[in-house]
Amino acid sequence: MQNCYDKRIFLCETRKLSYDSASFFLEQIQNALEELGVQVDHCVVQEDGSDLERLEQYENRSYDAILDMNSYLPRIVEDDGTPFLQRLQGPFYQYLVDHPLHVAPLLGQATALQHVICLDPLHVTYCQEHYPSLASAQAIPLAGTVARQPALSFAERKQAVLFPGTYMPLPYYEQKLQAVDPRLPKVAEEMAESYMQGETVSPCNGLPEPLQTLDAMRYTDRYIREYSRQKILYAVAGTRVTLHVCGAHWEQADFLPASVKRLPAMRYADLLQLMQQYQVLLNVQPLFVHAFHDRVLNGMANGMVVLSDTVSDVREQTVPIVSYTRKNLQEDLDTFISYFHTSGRLERQAEAGYQFYKEQGDWRTWCERFLSLL
Repeated sequence: MQNCYDKRIFLCETRKLSYDSASFFLEQIQNALEELGVQVDHCVVQEDGSDLERLEQYENRSYDAILDMNSYLPRIVEDDGTPFLQRLQGPFYQYLVDHPLHVAPLLGQATALQHVICLDPLHVTYCQEHYPSLASAQAIPLAGTVARQPALSFAERKQAVLFPGTYMPLPYYEQKLQAVDPRLPKVAEEMAESYMQGETVSPCNGLPEPLQTLDAMRYTDRYIREYSRQKILYAVAGTRVTLHVCGAHWEQADFLPASVKRLPAMRYADLLQLMQQYQVLLNVQPLFVHAFHDRVLNGMANGMVVLSDTVSDVREQTVPIVSYTRKNLQEDLDTFISYFHTSGRLERQAEAGYQFYKEQGDWRTWCERFLSLL
């Protein structure tokens, strides 16, 4: 029996995130909510606030929730200093699609008017510790989406590994760290090397106390992410499988051999279509501990085998990924390559992933979890 929720939700879109992802996510949320019988209003305003008058038509409407992603709404104030959020009739839910470190200016204002939704339970703990006046904090990971065009059969796809993401050279982050404190580049490198040995590291509590500034933690987090991705991509490129990368700035990735095909950045919806042309998606986790990156569910939704490092409370037998560990990376990659020579192994893995997505990882499920918070 289909659920029908007697709710009214206001989606207020104030940000253009990379690859037009925020617009894409909010569109999926709107479609899923409406399928569940929820009334939805959706307003898009410019990041510079030049057309905020568009929001005035919604001020006197009552909503069960107002939702935005990495939203600018908390920092918008009236001429008398009153938060603009007070003019909207309903609780505001701020969905953070990265670690709270990276959106600190949005969390430091109008906190009592914000309910925060994070990707990872440890992000919730961080918000509760650093922003105790928040109305609430919960965790719901991002969902996956099937591309709109029909998919190729598994046998018709490229026998290649696709990695989607943005490349930033390590020297960029080294310069940022150096500007914060000359000691930081060395500290960040040591933390990154420990991370590649399988240790759990966190810029939030792993930096020496004199270096625990917000900028130090933010750039250390970015440095470790990029360091691990480069190490893992280099290892995959050195195997007998074909590697393609897709996203911004990969033409600068000199550490990759010329055999690695570099595809340009594209909008989020187009990336999903690209996924349907490949057999394998590579995921390298950010420093999330309990939640997979949305690459994982998108890969499963679009019929791919997902090759990924795991998260702490997920094992391969419960989530159908092909797992690798950072500490035993080469050995695990050798095991993965053997799957190409086992008849039907990869196709069965892809089918199991698709079934997992349908049961636990689509936007309808996301919306049901969100509605349960209200």
